[in-house]
Amino acid sequence: MGGAAGHMSHLHEDLEITFGEVKSILSDVANAKVEPLEKVDGQNIFFTWDSETAQVKTARNPSDIRRGGMTPDEYVSKWKGHPAENAFVNGFEAIQGGINSLDEDQLISIFGRNGKNYVNAEIMYVGNPNIINYGADYIVLHDLISFGESDDEGDFNTLISAIDGAEIKVNNENWKIFGPKVVELQKLVDSRPFENLTSLIDALGMSDSDTIGDFVEKKLRDEIIPPLKLSDQKSEALIKIILGQESDMSLRDLKKGESKEKQRMISSLGTKANSAKIISSVALPVEKAISDFAVEVLRGVRSFFAVDHDSAVSGIANELDQAISTLQNYSGPDAESIGNMLQKQLSKLKGIEKAANTTVEGIVFEYPPGSERIYKLTGAFAMINQIIGRARRIGEQQVNESLIRTYVRNYMVFSA
Repeated sequence: MGGAAGHMSHLHEDLEITFGEVKSILSDVANAKVEPLEKVDGQNIFFTWDSETAQVKTARNPSDIRRGGMTPDEYVSKWKGHPAENAFVNGFEAIQGGINSLDEDQLISIFGRNGKNYVNAEIMYVGNPNIINYGADYIVLHDLISFGESDDEGDFNTLISAIDGAEIKVNNENWKIFGPKVVELQKLVDSRPFENLTSLIDALGMSDSDTIGDFVEKKLRDEIIPPLKLSDQKSEALIKIILGQESDMSLRDLKKGESKEKQRMISSLGTKANSAKIISSVALPVEKAISDFAVEVLRGVRSFFAVDHDSAVSGIANELDQAISTLQNYSGPDAESIGNMLQKQLSKLKGIEKAANTTVEGIVFEYPPGSERIYKLTGAFAMINQIIGRARRIGEQQVNESLIRTYVRNYMVFSA
């Protein structure tokens, strides 16, 4: 989701989870013992209701929330001329239509008197789909989150009971509003996907009591840091910095007395943005094992929201093929980095027959129940999204360059 919603973790991103817990969680997933919600592929938006102005206010990031949300006019102005303008603006009007159907007592019980309770929602729009084209226009309500001190806790169930399934007409478009939808996972009849998962995890050489963080730390200590030839003290400090742990040495301390090249390497590993990339790279075998398993769990699963499942899957598969071809034949700026990205994503998809095989982006679940630890499984979608998204940006770039060339050519003719 990102933005105001923050980041929802994949299992492999939780450095505190043990490998035994990973196996246990995914065993329950394989046996349909968890109650997952569908993770949908849309445009994220947060909204609240302001009791003083009786307006629906919105937020896309923490800054919007800190200043009390955007007014309707501010929100519409924000998207003026944006490629997704119709999605955001028409979707907002659908939200307003749903909210305006509630009475004041209901609204206060949901959003509170000071507008600190925000609904986390998704806009899915046929006219501007992300990767999955659901074939209809939806607002999907995920949950209710309180930011800061609120006079009222907020009642999400009241909102869902009141408007789940509501149909709103916006500019001749038929929008529907729904709450979270449970994905009906089938118990895996074939035990091989889970056996493959456990084999890949066991092959990493860690015990069930070891955490993913322990694995990353071991890889850093054994493989990533030694080529720098730092002192033991500096090596251990750099590992802590990469892992986001408290260290008695700063990056500046680590660079003191080192060569320019070594200082550059320390920075490439220790800055916050680069540390996240290093951890992701080191944890890739864990990610791949879980991803391959998730693909099998989600294989053929139909989205509650997809009007035509087969058509949507075919559309994803066709665009994926075209995107791969576009990126393989690209020779413009950043061609090398784009090629590396494609190779990385294709390596994750390697061995996955018909990677586009579901209309469900992924599933979201709490584990264990009542813990408020929320995880997501997305199978092949994350890789497909990276490939198609990058190809689309190249297409937009080429269209813009073509328009500029046409403008310049026409200007030269006119000036002559």
